Parts: sequence; C-alpha cells; structure tokens
Amino acid sequence: MKKSLLGDYITHEEIFACTTCQACVEACPVNIDPLNIIVQLRRFAIMEESQAPGNWNTMFTSTENNQAPWQFSPTDRANWAQELEN
Repeated sequence: MKKSLLGDYITHEEIFACTTCQACVEACPVNIDPLNIIVQLRRFAIMEESQAPGNWNTMFTSTENNQAPWQFSPTDRANWAQELEN
C-alpha cells in the first residue's frame, strides 16, 4: 500500500500546530529546511484537500469578504477612533 508523508507520518494536527518558529531548522543535523516542508504540507492540506481548522476557515472567509481577518466591514474599521476625538 502506498504511504503518504501527510497522514501516514505527519498528522494534520501536527502541521497546523507548528508556529513556524524555525527551531526545527536550527536543530536539523542534515541542514535541510523542515519548516519549508511543513508550510508546503499545510498549504496542500488547505488548498487541495480543504482541511483547514474551523477557526482558520472563519479567518479566510473574513479576509476574502472584508479584506481583513475581522468580521466587520472595512468601512467600520475607524469607528473606534471617534471616541478619541471627543
């Protein structure tokens, strides 16, 4: 049976838990870039398999609709500053 790196050796939970701190790159004894592999696996899971965590999907939808990760209209972004003018 054919095995896959994502799923058989590295879980989806592991690739989404990565904080991209580059500690793996610094510690790698064979001088490869494991972070690049993790980011590519994450990109594949999201773009090809539609397997992003639920809260990430909310952020993606807001970014697409509001040009920001927050769930409010771009026209309302400066409303908080009105309190400062008084």
